[in-house]
This record gives sequence, structure tokens and C-alpha cells, in this order.
Amino acid sequence: MQFVWETLEYEHHEKNRNWFWIVGLGGAVLILLAILMKNFLLAILLLLTAFALILHGGKRPDKITIAISRQGIQVRHLLYPFKTLRSFCVHDHLPTKKITLRSDRAFMPHLHLPLAADVNHEAVRLFLLEHLPEEHHEPTLIDALVEYL
Repeated sequence: MQFVWETLEYEHHEKNRNWFWIVGLGGAVLILLAILMKNFLLAILLLLTAFALILHGGKRPDKITIAISRQGIQVRHLLYPFKTLRSFCVHDHLPTKKITLRSDRAFMPHLHLPLAADVNHEAVRLFLLEHLPEEHHEPTLIDALVEYL
């Protein structure tokens, strides 16, 4: 059995001009404070962060293909074998249903996969149960921050 669907890589929240002004002005204030404290490395880091936030804020999500098969979970062209994953959780109570996977990776321990509206989330859940344990995944602080931004 295999499940394949196309979806947006993340849920896009339209940002108005005020969002960009707030990020720009907030970044400028923080950079100015860092310069006044003679912390130039922090100022450079804040400048790069504000620049990255503004670039990402204006970007639209790409359409990606997700496939779940006996080999593992493939997102775009990257395969996550089940042996590299520790557990999963199907979040079917959210406006956009999604699967959260917990992996062994240190730099990307959680993988969030939006489910397309036409995908039977219960069938996916039963299939994943054959390969991974199910456990509830609470959103981390980073997850909440990414969702907000």
C-alpha cells in the first residue's frame, strides 16, 4: 500500500505591509541597541535574522509531493526510512490536518507533513502504526514561533 499526495510545504499566512514594517523597525531597534552596547557580532546576527524573516515572509510555499510506502516516508526526493523515525502523531483536530514525525536527527527532530484534504488520515494512521509507535507530540516553542511568523 502506498499513499501519495501533493500539498503546500507549509500553511501560508498572508502578511500585510504592517508585518514587514514591524519586523524591519523591530530589527532596526535591536540592531541599534546591539551597536550601542558595542556588540557588533550580535548586530550582524540581528541584521541577517531580520533580512531572512522579511525574505521568508514574502515567499509563497512550494507545492511538494509526499509519499508513504513500506520503504518509509518520502518528501520531495528525500526518503526518511522508518528506522530513522521514532514515532508519529496524526493531528486531525487542526484546521489543516497534519502528521508530525519524531526523528533521530539532532538538527531536525520533528517533521511536519500537511495532509491533503482528499487523503484519508485514518488509513494513513493505521498504515503508520504497522511501522512506528504513535505518541502525542506537543508543539515545541520553535514550532509555535514558526507558526506565528
